[in-house]
Amino acid sequence: ELLVLQDLQGLSPAMARGLQELLDYPDDDLEDVFCLTFEVIREVFGETKHYPLKPGGENVPVTQENKKEYVDLYVDFVLNASVERHFRAFRDAFHKVCGGRVLQLFHAHELMAVVVGNENYDWEILENNTIYKGGYSSSDPTIRMFWEVFHELPLT
Repeated sequence: ELLVLQDLQGLSPAMARGLQELLDYPDDDLEDVFCLTFEVIREVFGETKHYPLKPGGENVPVTQENKKEYVDLYVDFVLNASVERHFRAFRDAFHKVCGGRVLQLFHAHELMAVVVGNENYDWEILENNTIYKGGYSSSDPTIRMFWEVFHELPLT
């Protein structure tokens, strides 16, 4: 699945906003204002690292004509290339635990829901479907107090 600028928004809103400002910039002086080339420069453990976004990217200025390509490559670098080694290790371990062809049946958003879970809970349904044991019932004072406190808890 191709990742786009909106995918970066959830991870780094400030970075996504900056890239969107680049895309929205209308004037012909983009090269002089932004001073960008097709490379990413990062500090890694106190050392400056240069990552070309395409072959020879360090010598290719970002212009009005190629800014969309730059943003697409930058997003791909941040969300894919820069974490590829770590993701591969995670993926291999994940497949050892939860592997099998069944994973191929899921779309990315479905797999995320399975792994991460649902963020929209209906606590009333949980309360109404709770089965009590040990002589307790939904009308016991202890159970009523539990649900009263539970429903007052913040969601975050």
